[in-house]
Formats: sequence, structure tokens, C-alpha cells
Amino acid sequence: MHPDAYTVSLPYPTARPCRADLRLAQRLFPMYTGCSGELAAISGYLYAALRTEECQPELGKVFDDLARTEMHHFRLLGRLLRDLGADPFIRARIDSCRLTTEPPTACAASGSRAARRLFEQSLKAEQTAADNYRFLMNQTDDRAVHDLLHRIMLDEEAHVRLFENMLK
Repeated sequence: MHPDAYTVSLPYPTARPCRADLRLAQRLFPMYTGCSGELAAISGYLYAALRTEECQPELGKVFDDLARTEMHHFRLLGRLLRDLGADPFIRARIDSCRLTTEPPTACAASGSRAARRLFEQSLKAEQTAADNYRFLMNQTDDRAVHDLLHRIMLDEEAHVRLFENMLK
């Protein structure tokens, strides 16, 4: 289990897919390196941590911890892609997946417009990720794949609740 406060308290499944499935792997790849995928989430949260850590260290830590959780998801998806028979190479085309358009010198302090925008965009991205995992779970009859995607989806839903609370 990933040891941070931004995951649900359930272990991640360890079972491997029962067979190679390149078509499913192809459908999963955007969750690995696409604009709504784990690599973009890692990048976006690290960027948000850099934007907030000096003026609001607690908020910077939240974003840094979220990046670590998404990194764990990225690793799990990479293994799943490999086990499905695909090459989990990294397509690093995340430049168009920016989390915010605020000037990089602006400090996104909690309560500011910039912080609110970070929370809103993060909420939307997490909801999209949860919806995508929910959809992909229904694209397979392989119990191991379904269970892993479901477990990651639960974390994404926890992140949605986190950002909903931050926006209140």
C-alpha cells in the first residue's frame, strides 16, 4: 500500500492480467502519459507545489504528496501495460496539459484567485481521471485489470473530495 494521506486505506491489488491484451493496453495508454493521465498529474502537482511552497508551505506539501500518489499510480499502470504485452515507454507530451496559466512568478497562496484556480483545475482533472478509470474498468473481463483500475479510481475519487473540501 502506498503510505500517504491521499490514498484510500485499501491495498493495491497485486494480481497480474491473465493474458496479453494489446487492444486494452492501447486504451489504457492515455491514462499513463496523456493529458488526463498520471504523468500529466505528476507534472501538474509538482508545478503546483513549486508555486505554493514558499508562501503556503502546507499547501505545497499537499501538492507534493499528491504528486507522489500519482507517481505510484503511474508505476502501477506501467507494470500493467507491460503485463498486457505493451511497451510502457514514456510519451512525454505534457506541455499542452498545463494545470494553470498564471504567471510562473506568482505565488499561489491559499485563498487567492490563483490557489482557487489550482483547486478548480485539479478537481476537474481528478474527476476526469476517475471517470476515465470507471469507463476503462468496464472495457475488460480480466478481474486483475478491473481490480487495479478500480483501486486507482478510488484514490482519484478521494482526490476529488479533497479538492471539493479545499474549495469550501
